[in-house]
Amino acid sequence: MELQSLVDHNWNVDLVHAFREANQAANHMAKLSHTLSEDLYIFYYP
Repeated sequence: MELQSLVDHNWNVDLVHAFREANQAANHMAKLSHTLSEDLYIFYYP
């Protein structure tokens, strides 16, 4: 389902953009995902 079709529903939706520099843990995991195999990984610490 596309993002626009979800936003078009009668919901209260707030979209917030965070720059990579402001969210270092998510940025690191996104970069790490390119080197991992397709499997489930649990990170206990960011």
